[in-house]
Amino acid sequence: MAKYSASGVSEAAANPDTSLTVTGAATLRPKIYDILMGSSATPADAQVSHTVQRTTAAGTSTAVTPEPLETGDRAATCAAGQTHSAEPTYAGVAFIILPIHQRASFRWVARQGGELIISATAANGIGHKRTACTTGTPAVNSTIMWEE
Repeated sequence: MAKYSASGVSEAAANPDTSLTVTGAATLRPKIYDILMGSSATPADAQVSHTVQRTTAAGTSTAVTPEPLETGDRAATCAAGQTHSAEPTYAGVAFIILPIHQRASFRWVARQGGELIISATAANGIGHKRTACTTGTPAVNSTIMWEE
């Protein structure tokens, strides 16, 4: 299976809050195995709540070209988007809800067999968003790695 990476950022504004979505296709079940999250905003003393959740529609975003981790692999089937002007449609319960100090970063890595799997349904995917912040609305950055 080929592996890919995409990175995105949310706007430093109240809405929208999604920094990155990875959207699959009806022809495959991508597995997300690594997520990095943090903030590129000027350091401040703020608690930022990060959420990773399933999406059923990608919303409106700026396309990000997924990068193959092996240069000989084909182009990704999944699509990635950042800087959303309209939020994706989130569904179900969040996989990850994580409060992180704005000056810190966090990396989630799935153990083998514990990957987050995107269903083989057109327009379904996974999104990373800022759900709450104690002070302000800093930009949130995200990198998601997956295999397909």
